[in-house]
Amino acid sequence: MINMNTTEQNGQRQKERGTLKQRFARLTKDDHLYEEGQKQEEFGNLQIRIGKTENDLFKIIDKL
Repeated sequence: MINMNTTEQNGQRQKERGTLKQRFARLTKDDHLYEEGQKQEEFGNLQIRIGKTENDLFKIIDKL
């Protein structure tokens, strides 16, 4: 088993939630929910790669 810290675990959960939203959106043909799922999945990927907390990522994004 891979040893992950809490930031990576939170990122993995975000990624999985986004994927589930996208799958449900396809079933219900809800474009808004699908887009939201994509964003959430990408946010999870960023959180895993960069290793920052959710609040830190929001601060970084706000500065852009």
